Amino acid sequence: MIRKNLVLVVLVVLVGGLAGGCGPSAEPAPATNAPGKPVAGVCKHNVMDADCPFCHPDLIEKLGFCTEHGVSEAECWICKPSMVAAWKAKGDWCGEHGVPESKCKLCGK
Repeated sequence: MIRKNLVLVVLVVLVGGLAGGCGPSAEPAPATNAPGKPVAGVCKHNVMDADCPFCHPDLIEKLGFCTEHGVSEAECWICKPSMVAAWKAKGDWCGEHGVPESKCKLCGK
């Protein structure tokens, strides 16, 4: 019985996560730990403030270039999966191809 309930919970979480990632996203609110109270250290792009290249553009030069993925290391959503939330919060995410819209070579934008 417990195993059946666990499987059901996992399925609900997976389906909810997949449905939430579809379509264009509006600018999300900053992460909160209580209604209306921002999480300490998290910027408006939903990542740790100290790691956000949009809030701290100097990080782009400081961290250098990600030669593996062809973008700056600070902005690399592959090396730093938390950057996906930042790109989405910025309104720059191609949900169809799973890359920032401004970097999407398939859409040609």
